[in-house]
Amino acid sequence: MNQETTQDTQSEAEATAAANAATMPILLEGYANADVAFHFRKDKETGQKRPSVHLVLPQLDVNTLVNIINEGGKGLEMLLAASNDVIIEQARGQVAANATMTQADLDVSKLDWNFIANLPKAERTGGGIAKDTWEAFGEDYKDVMLAATGKPAEAIENHVKFLMNKFAVIKTNKKVLAFMKDMLTTYFEATPNKEEFAACVEFLSNKADTLLAADESALLLNL
Repeated sequence: MNQETTQDTQSEAEATAAANAATMPILLEGYANADVAFHFRKDKETGQKRPSVHLVLPQLDVNTLVNIINEGGKGLEMLLAASNDVIIEQARGQVAANATMTQADLDVSKLDWNFIANLPKAERTGGGIAKDTWEAFGEDYKDVMLAATGKPAEAIENHVKFLMNKFAVIKTNKKVLAFMKDMLTTYFEATPNKEEFAACVEFLSNKADTLLAADESALLLNL
């Protein structure tokens, strides 16, 4: 199956799953239905990858949240813990980008709930992308870019290092950031695994844009 046919099949599966979510009776009383996709990594031994699975799952909605808050107990404890994990993950991003991080360096304004909610989705959920998904993305990037660019393996390995640390080591190097953003575009156009790694690419692309904009702002302050 070629890349175009694979993508068409995935699109048809997504459309069918969304329709199923809309027409299927409510699975759990008090919850909403939602289509959720489960993606899988390529098996290193066989080279085969299990097709994505779309399932209709029960999801919290506003009424469910209100009921959980009113009832209190373990349900509310878990809701608060899950919500606070969002804040912790945003703080984790600041720590990862600063090797000498201290309390004084923490930008608490970026930990405000409404600030986080208004971030682009990829930037907001980047910390929520599973470690094994990042690792699989790095492997896919290497395989795809070796063929797509003809660059030596050592160069592509360096690309992957920059991507895996979310550009932390090149965050002030505007030329390298711009180059890596171009390489991400090249990769995404060539990979047959767009659906699986779209969140990684979106997160990194938005991260590069943010760092480039911050760099430009810093230059303007010195003019």
